[in-house]
Amino acid sequence: TPASPMLRSLVGSEMCIRDRQSSGYIEIFSNIIANKKDNVPIQYEHLMGSDDFAYVALRVNGCRLKHLNHNKYKRFLVETAILENGNALMYAPQELKDDTNLVSLCVYKFPYALEYAGAFARSCKNIIKIATSNVKWVKRFALLN
Repeated sequence: TPASPMLRSLVGSEMCIRDRQSSGYIEIFSNIIANKKDNVPIQYEHLMGSDDFAYVALRVNGCRLKHLNHNKYKRFLVETAILENGNALMYAPQELKDDTNLVSLCVYKFPYALEYAGAFARSCKNIIKIATSNVKWVKRFALLN
């Protein structure tokens, strides 16, 4: 049977990592981080400094965004995280919480994430409309004028 797109994506990311890192890190990463929804263990948080490791970890659990430091400001990593789990928007940098395109993507898939959007995004009528189109109760998080 053909592999699913997500599996191919993970395998492709792991192959990219394999080219850059020793095989010991790949085994650790695959067994401890990529196969579980848990938080990244403290002794492996340093691996999240690599965009490749961070991308694969965020594809499995978007809330791992809280483990990122300098690369937390990379839009593609934040987008990966919030499309996996809307709660990840809570850990996004403030300027990305007000990025209307990013927040629109997030609340379309996870309407309740409107709670974690920035003030500008929560007052944007288009974002409120997207978030409340299927889940009316999230309107309580909107900042209406």
